[in-house]
Amino acid sequence: MTPVVVLGSGGHAAVVIEILEAMGGYEIAGLLWDDDRPGHMVLGHRVIGGEADWTHALERGVAHAAVGLGGWTDNAARRDLFLRARAAGFQVVTPIHPDASVSPSAAVGPGSTVCAGVVVNTGAVIGDDVILAAGATVEHDARVGDHTLISNGAHIGAAATIGSGAVIAIGAVVAGRVTVGADALVSAGAVVVDDVAPGVTVRGVPARS
Repeated sequence: MTPVVVLGSGGHAAVVIEILEAMGGYEIAGLLWDDDRPGHMVLGHRVIGGEADWTHALERGVAHAAVGLGGWTDNAARRDLFLRARAAGFQVVTPIHPDASVSPSAAVGPGSTVCAGVVVNTGAVIGDDVILAAGATVEHDARVGDHTLISNGAHIGAAATIGSGAVIAIGAVVAGRVTVGADALVSAGAVVVDDVAPGVTVRGVPARS
């Protein structure tokens, strides 16, 4: 069993814990998170410290970490946490639920979380530190940039491109061959049929800013 610390203590940390346990091969060595008190329990696992304790964990031989920070408002914070963890020397694990379907010709970057019911189809490329929430689909040859969030039940069409840091909210659809720019927000239930510029928020059917 490979010991791993989870960086976080909220709802997404709980999701990550359950995925790691479902995968097998990992032993949760504890949670490290500054925003919660030591001793707080998440699914039977204890907060054992904060970021100041990362070095101690590494010195004890816990070389693996899982990023347990989620939520569409936290993309930038999750990116920074992922980068700090790698710089500190952790090997950031990639939790992929056994009930997800990931094509053998697809690529999923380190630190990404692939939840139950996700489908990643042929030739799709998922960047680093991406969250693919339950029920999301990414069609063939699509590209999903680093540090993005594809929310529950969102669908990314064939050969679409999602820029780094973008958020595709619950139930949204991005049509095939469409580009959503970096740090853009596609609101819940929106249907994107035209390119979205970086940093823009779109909503509605068809989606407009």
